[in-house]
Amino acid sequence: MPKPRIQQSCLCAIVLVTALILTGCSPESDAERAYARARRQEQLRQGQLRSTLEGATEESAAVDMAKQWPALEGEGNTEQWTMRQMQSSGGNPLFPHWRAQRRGRGRYDVTFTYTLMNELGSVEKKGFLWRVDLVLKLVSEPREMTAAEMGRSVNTRASRSKSVRRDRMTETNDVLLLER
Repeated sequence: MPKPRIQQSCLCAIVLVTALILTGCSPESDAERAYARARRQEQLRQGQLRSTLEGATEESAAVDMAKQWPALEGEGNTEQWTMRQMQSSGGNPLFPHWRAQRRGRGRYDVTFTYTLMNELGSVEKKGFLWRVDLVLKLVSEPREMTAAEMGRSVNTRASRSKSVRRDRMTETNDVLLLER
């Protein structure tokens, strides 16, 4: 008698497994197809970004891409163009510096700044900015940076925040003195 029960149990298990397989193999809905498509596109973007980096950090890859991008006048690359701009500005260029700042996924603002000292001893800070997209592998045309973009406003903000803190401390001390 145990044999028919085993056969019946096996038959039930087979029917159950078949039903599960058939319901799991239904055609994808529109939402499932859209999700799968978006996921494949995201994986492709990440793969492209990884292939761009090749062992470098994203920031250094953005700077390298901007430096190697063809120059505006068609003579050499951007790095050579920046050197020509420095030399043609007159005076003595000091402290050239490349930097990248993240602006979004795979997007960076790459800046080249330098200090220019003329024959009279006056000092001026100059710079150029490029928008770099590592995923699309595009670099915008350069534009001259304003004084605020080169960090002068950061210093004034820092000094302003110190004076605000100092004022708050003075107010707090005045209140404490009045309470006594």
